[in-house]
Amino acid sequence: MTSTGPDPPEPKSPVWARAVDTFWNIARRLLDGIAFTSMRLYGIEDCTFQDVVRRTYDHAKHENLNLDHAPDLDDLLGASKEALSVATDRRNVVTDKCKTLLALASALLTIIGLFLPKSFDFEATWMRALFFVAVVFLLNTVVLLLVYFGIGQDQTISLTQHDVELPGEDLKKSLINEHLQCQVATEKRTDYLVDVYKVARACFLIAFSLIVGLFAVNYFTRTPANDAKRIIQELRSDPQLLKLLQGPKGEKGDAGVKGDQGIRGPKGDKGPRGSPGPKGDPGTPGPKGERGEKGDAAKSKP
Repeated sequence: MTSTGPDPPEPKSPVWARAVDTFWNIARRLLDGIAFTSMRLYGIEDCTFQDVVRRTYDHAKHENLNLDHAPDLDDLLGASKEALSVATDRRNVVTDKCKTLLALASALLTIIGLFLPKSFDFEATWMRALFFVAVVFLLNTVVLLLVYFGIGQDQTISLTQHDVELPGEDLKKSLINEHLQCQVATEKRTDYLVDVYKVARACFLIAFSLIVGLFAVNYFTRTPANDAKRIIQELRSDPQLLKLLQGPKGEKGDAGVKGDQGIRGPKGDKGPRGSPGPKGDPGTPGPKGERGEKGDAAKSKP
């Protein structure tokens, strides 16, 4: 008799794997939040956050049909296969439309990136604000399409050992219900994806309309003269660019040959007399002079 001990602990995932899982969960929750907010702002009130997480609606349920009294199971099996095929074709049509919309959004983003410095250089603040809003709607379109092409839950038909052992009639009944169950699951997911596509298409139309409108206004209001004035003003207001264009200061050159004296110009008119200046301070007294020689005495008259 052998004794069994406790189960060994499961090995822990490495740190980098847990970091990647955490990043992926955060990114997926962010995408789900953007998709849910966009769909509610569009006006789809029946959509819940759990529907976005599951990538499907849950408003319809399949109930197995009682086929005990069915007159022709072969016709019913063919009808159930046709219903599932129609649901699948509807999904494919919506997927093709999403692929086309994704190609258009990617092309528009490429055009904006290539021609933004030349054609979308808006001067007015309100034009730059509207252009930013258009880019946000365009990026939201790409996000919604990424949500559309994300991994979701789908139901397919599979045969188990229990189905294989069923009699012919019972197997047909089981296949009929399984086809109908898959058809309902496909329709629910397709309904959700159709709503995602409608919101993405609306965002793209808003972005495209804003960009085309701004481009038209900018094209008809801008003139080459205004562009030249703006460029000159920018050049004059950039000291670093002016210094770069002027280049470094060269060394002082040798003195040139003295030129001939120019012709003397005519004498100008006498200017008006200026106002007298303030009285100056008295000067210092000069040195005392030498004493003179003694003169002859004057004779008195009688």
